[in-house]
Amino acid sequence: MARTFRRLYPYKDEHAGRSFWEIWVNIQVLKFAKTLDSKVYWRLRALLVRTADEGKIRNSEMYDSIDDGFFEFKVQTTRVYSFDDGRRIVLTHGDKKRSDRAVDERKIAGKIKNEYFEWKGSQK
Repeated sequence: MARTFRRLYPYKDEHAGRSFWEIWVNIQVLKFAKTLDSKVYWRLRALLVRTADEGKIRNSEMYDSIDDGFFEFKVQTTRVYSFDDGRRIVLTHGDKKRSDRAVDERKIAGKIKNEYFEWKGSQK
């Protein structure tokens, strides 16, 4: 499946130059976000904006490594998985917390990471 990625935040190019990170997403993350409770959605959105504006979150209860270069943003039982590409944090997918799926989540994120680099290479 060919994915396309787009910048979620900062919204404008002139703001992107001043931010620590750019947050990039694919359609799968946007569809997942629509399923979230509004309180969880806005807390997650605020966490992403804070990360872009101020740098990576140091609190492991909100942002943590899951190995292999992948990270998760955490709000209550919601997880959004990501990886870094230079100044970009690319959100791969989201799911509800389930400890028995950590390996599966890394595999899914790895597959989307490969698709991202294929997409990025085709944009040149």
